[in-house]
Amino acid sequence: MLLGFLKKKMVWVSLLLLGSLGVVTAVSAATLAGTGWVEAHGSCVAGLKGNLDLLHINGSGTLYYYDGGQTDVPEVTGVGRKIALPNGWVKWVGFHGSFHLENADHVKVVLSGRDIDLYASGTGSIWLRGVGTYTHGRSDGTIVHGTWAPLNSTNEMPLE
Repeated sequence: MLLGFLKKKMVWVSLLLLGSLGVVTAVSAATLAGTGWVEAHGSCVAGLKGNLDLLHINGSGTLYYYDGGQTDVPEVTGVGRKIALPNGWVKWVGFHGSFHLENADHVKVVLSGRDIDLYASGTGSIWLRGVGTYTHGRSDGTIVHGTWAPLNSTNEMPLE
């Protein structure tokens, strides 16, 4: 009788543990896609594309921005030389500051540099390469923690 009770209890504990794995997951594949939010901290390259409710990036390096939808005007503070490229991209060389954008559709943003702190929410994809960590909240309530993919990763982010 006692043995049967303990077996049932172990089954319930096992089911609870397995169920909790679906709520919080740890991964190292640093290309994320879908609807939700992401918070990332690290150095090297962070790229995003999609329809963003909110994007805020702090860091140092070279920043690229492309607006493929309705004209969205980012708030950029700090230092850096702004260059309008002929293909519609805007580039900030020697960027050291913050980039803030709200309610933007069909945008692409890339920061290649160091000390990157990023928060984004909306629908799209994010590509993280280098050394860093991220937390991703999916629309279904799942929280994913992970590390940025190494620089030699073959999983590239198509920006076209």
